[in-house]
Amino acid sequence: MFRDDQFMARVWEEANKRLTAERPAIEKEIAVNLVEAEKQDLEAWRERLELPAIDREMPETMLGEFEKVMAEGTNGQKKDLRTSSAAW
Repeated sequence: MFRDDQFMARVWEEANKRLTAERPAIEKEIAVNLVEAEKQDLEAWRERLELPAIDREMPETMLGEFEKVMAEGTNGQKKDLRTSSAAW
């Protein structure tokens, strides 16, 4: 049976028809998955670009911490902090 060239040609043709019939559905699914993955990547990127809301307490807390560190630090540490903050 497998040596019959006509039979094998018909089997091969039928297999190709079935595989080809499924191709549009598979390609559509791939496109949807790629779009979804790209959408998720873009949403994650957008989230990384958003800054958190700054309330009035945040800068005051940071300034209080800076003043505390300055008050408790050695003269060398204070100088380093002043020098590095001046570079900003």
